[in-house]
Amino acid sequence: MCKVFARDQRGFVFVHNSSGVFRVQFSVKMNQLLILLLLSAFTVSVLAEDVTRHYKAVVQEMNWAEARSYCRAKFTELASIQDAASNTAALPVSGKGRFWIGLFNTSWRWSLGNEDASLNYTNWAPLQPEPGSCVTVSDSGLWSVRDCAVQYRSLCYSAATNSQVLVQTLMSWDDAQANCRSQFTDMSSIRTAADNTQASSLLSSPAQPTALSSGTSTLLNRPTSQLSPVEAWFGLSRFLWGWSDSSTFNYSQWGQNQPIWTLNCVALDAASAQWFSQVCEDNLPFICYTDRTYSDLKTVKVRLSGGPADPNDSVLQDSILQQLKQKLQDGGVGGTELSWRRRPDGELFHREEEERAPPSGCNQKVNL
Repeated sequence: MCKVFARDQRGFVFVHNSSGVFRVQFSVKMNQLLILLLLSAFTVSVLAEDVTRHYKAVVQEMNWAEARSYCRAKFTELASIQDAASNTAALPVSGKGRFWIGLFNTSWRWSLGNEDASLNYTNWAPLQPEPGSCVTVSDSGLWSVRDCAVQYRSLCYSAATNSQVLVQTLMSWDDAQANCRSQFTDMSSIRTAADNTQASSLLSSPAQPTALSSGTSTLLNRPTSQLSPVEAWFGLSRFLWGWSDSSTFNYSQWGQNQPIWTLNCVALDAASAQWFSQVCEDNLPFICYTDRTYSDLKTVKVRLSGGPADPNDSVLQDSILQQLKQKLQDGGVGGTELSWRRRPDGELFHREEEERAPPSGCNQKVNL
């Protein structure tokens, strides 16, 4: 059987033999997967798309927020890094020192309304805030970051009475939030020194329920004896590290003794490929990324078997596409889209006459 081979630079292989059958074998670059299709009798165009991430180092120095705005205006976003390979790919080709990436210590948030907490008022205890996501207030009014799973009392807010309420039952932060939302309005927000005084007063109040003179706080179920210090959850929390493009944070490459929890932004060191916490207001060069979509359009021939069929029937067309997509999925390839491209006459398929036998001197290899 006589054959003519043709291969292009991207790995597409076309085989035409005397029976008029095209074998189209192409490699999806991201997974190096070879997919073999046996197709003939009708011509059809198949479009395959692949998305590739490109990193770009910008040597102009800006603070972290300015760098993020620049990347969003000129590219896609500040660099997000999901694995060791992308960490290497993000390294600047030239340049030394540290470069901003899109990782930052995510904002504190109030449970009530799920609002960003500007924290114009804070009352952290010495050496606080430590690593962690959830915050307590003590009977002396000091705030501390605690493990969210540890059980403490909790301070709720009741919109009906415009008051803070102390719940004595010990709960984790998540359970305390659920309880406050079901029994009252939400967890308490401590936004001012007056709010903090009211909260600490509840924790240090005597046994009987007591309302402050302002009428804005209430104590529930306080036991007759209570050791100090007493702490209670309130509605301040954070989700720790996150990417500026909101992608999942599941890989890190921290340097020694990193991260530093009082520094909220992160830079990639070009020499060590490690990450370091940095003051967000520092001026540094930075790394942006752009996602580029590549499309490969190939015209192949499709053999229809099992009886007469109309190749321009939409049900049949969908069936062919689904079979091609399934081959990709079976090979572990995700993120590839296949679509039909219509001919100028509005049809997808064109029936061809019987192929003539190929000329002598076959088995040629042609570089496209």
